[in-house]
Amino acid sequence: MKKLLSIGSLAKVIGMPVHTIRFWTDEFEEFIRFEIGKGERRYYDESAVATFFKIKKLIHEDGIKIKSIKEKKMLLISPKKDKRTEV
Repeated sequence: MKKLLSIGSLAKVIGMPVHTIRFWTDEFEEFIRFEIGKGERRYYDESAVATFFKIKKLIHEDGIKIKSIKEKKMLLISPKKDKRTEV
């Protein structure tokens, strides 16, 4: 069984606010898959956690803008066909 993190737990793990997680999920929707649980809550798996850490590094440590990350396809993770699945 795969471990899923709630958006709040994910935010604590990567050290970013929940609203940033939502924003990055929307901005990088082709790379981040999440599941929808009860109450329309978002749950993220380990691959999403790794993607968020990479996004954080690119933006906060390397100083790369979101537009450049998207244009240069810097998230070298295979895109997901559907970002949402039901739990």
